[in-house]
Amino acid sequence: MKLTVVDYSQEHFHSPPRQRKGKFIQVLSEDAEYIIMAPKEMSTFHANIAEKFFSAHGIRGRYNHKRDNYKITHNGWAILGGGHWELDEDSGVFTLYGMSMAYGRFNSAGLTERMEKAMPGHRVIVKS
Repeated sequence: MKLTVVDYSQEHFHSPPRQRKGKFIQVLSEDAEYIIMAPKEMSTFHANIAEKFFSAHGIRGRYNHKRDNYKITHNGWAILGGGHWELDEDSGVFTLYGMSMAYGRFNSAGLTERMEKAMPGHRVIVKS
């Protein structure tokens, strides 16, 4: 299954800083896996990332009453979890860690290898 990394940094910053960090969610469809990242300045909650990504794919969902969780109702798609990320373009190190209060911890099994394949030239560190 192919892993695609979606980084909303370019959309948020005119010129993304070489060192940046934020939140991410891990999403699985019937035929692909996604890591969707947003800089910390762009998304207060992991749910904001989910809404942006799924809306762009024409998939409907809705927020809970606190607006900190976005649920999708489309079969074939699932949010596996989330966490935080840091990227240092100068050293080429990309780090994933933590968890999402809304979606739980991401599935780290084999993620380092899949991320390094999807992000050539980067060393990926997945912290427990």
